[in-house]
Amino acid sequence: MEIKQTKDVCVDKLTVVQGEELEITANLVDRLQIAAVLEGYVCRALNAKFGVQKEEMLLRLTCSWQGRCRDDLTSIGKVPDIQGWTMGGDKQQ
Repeated sequence: MEIKQTKDVCVDKLTVVQGEELEITANLVDRLQIAAVLEGYVCRALNAKFGVQKEEMLLRLTCSWQGRCRDDLTSIGKVPDIQGWTMGGDKQQ
């Protein structure tokens, strides 16, 4: 069993390019974008692949607009790794 660091989990979430998890990183800022996503849900219910692909492309574009996801990934990369955990009341100096 592999235990992932928080940094690894964040990178995994920020690099998703399709499916429901793509919604987590989407940067929707306009009502027309939200309407397009709702249209994508209808296409998904009707099994219309083109509409679903269009919705996912919109979500990917909102992530990449002005390098937003790239900035997020760079910020995560600059955070130092946690070297170890202490258990209970033991204090290490």
